[in-house]
Amino acid sequence: MAQSYGLHGETVRSTDEIVDTVERALMSPTGALLHVITDPTLRAPSPEVPAGVMNGDRP
Repeated sequence: MAQSYGLHGETVRSTDEIVDTVERALMSPTGALLHVITDPTLRAPSPEVPAGVMNGDRP
């Protein structure tokens, strides 16, 4: 899809590929689209807000 718009496009399938792929994307003079395959069984940790800090308030 990226190439049809004149952009650099790559698919990332493992964490070992990320650094090189991002470097190539950043060097692209036309912009880039990266398709990163993730593991749907993994979940990001829940964000934790320290007690007393809400809506930008500072302790």
